[in-house]
Amino acid sequence: MRLVKVDKLENDMKLAKPIYNKNQCLLTAGQKNLNQYKEKFNELGINYLYIKDEFSYDIELKDSVSQQVREKGIRLTNQIYSNLLDDQEIDNQDIRNLKAYVNDMIDEILANNKIMINMIDIKNKDNYTFAHSVNVTVLSVLLGNKIGLNRLQLEKLALGSICHDLGKSGIPEEILKKPGKLTEEEYNIIQEHPRLGFERLRNLSEITPTSLAIVLGHHEKLDGSGYPRGIEADDIHLFPRITAIADVYDALSSDRIYRERWPIDKTLSLIYNERGVHFDPELVDKFITIMPFYPNGCKVKLNDGRRAVVVSQNKNKPSRPNIRILDKSKKWQEKIDLSATKELKIQQEII
Repeated sequence: MRLVKVDKLENDMKLAKPIYNKNQCLLTAGQKNLNQYKEKFNELGINYLYIKDEFSYDIELKDSVSQQVREKGIRLTNQIYSNLLDDQEIDNQDIRNLKAYVNDMIDEILANNKIMINMIDIKNKDNYTFAHSVNVTVLSVLLGNKIGLNRLQLEKLALGSICHDLGKSGIPEEILKKPGKLTEEEYNIIQEHPRLGFERLRNLSEITPTSLAIVLGHHEKLDGSGYPRGIEADDIHLFPRITAIADVYDALSSDRIYRERWPIDKTLSLIYNERGVHFDPELVDKFITIMPFYPNGCKVKLNDGRRAVVVSQNKNKPSRPNIRILDKSKKWQEKIDLSATKELKIQQEII
């Protein structure tokens, strides 16, 4: 399968991953004639799909957690968030439900711990907040496992990560979903969401201070320019330092109301360049080793002008994967191992 922009869909393409909206499956894998649904995709805010065609029949996209686990997490966080919007308080049973869920997630991640993340998650405008919380949790656990956290630490990290944006339930929707640039006043309001989430959770016995540190501190920066407290360096707990990287990675590599997603290589480059300023340098170095610069199924442009799709990774050379040239005029589709050539290289991911 490979990732294709909705406005580039062609009749010979089949849907490779089901489309969900509000916990309902709208289209199942294998669906043909996708052009007829373009208007619906645009309405849902879906700009990309995973498809199968002659260029992607053998491309495997393995993820650390199953679609079922992702969907369960989206449903669970959606329900808690909706309750908060209805002025219902979070209680200890909500936290126990989240604990049970993140433990199932951790089980899958640890069972698949040799799999490099390849999926670019497809979110729509209605489930962005909840899918983002699940993705941030997956990425945080992957990074936590990479640096050697034990099982109990991973549970606390995951619980704080999946709760990290619950404070946004206290922010006006017109600000959260504003398509243009925020005013200074609006940005100041947004900056209150970590504190709002912390206040919602702080008196619950089922959540520990280390998990709460994520909710309050995931927007703090090493140089002290973050929010809400403006603390710096060692004053920021390890867990929010982990979640901060996962949060920015998933936010930038996702479609938003006000912009399209960034290419993965550009996203990772920004995170790398913010080492020691925004992010913990040692954590960034570890994060880079588990994330491919050019995920399987993404479209790229080569330095000779040709277009290609990434077929598989070369573990020791993450910037030089195996690719297949996109050329419909040829019956035999050329496959190239970029690690075996000095002349060819990827110039950029095409989105």
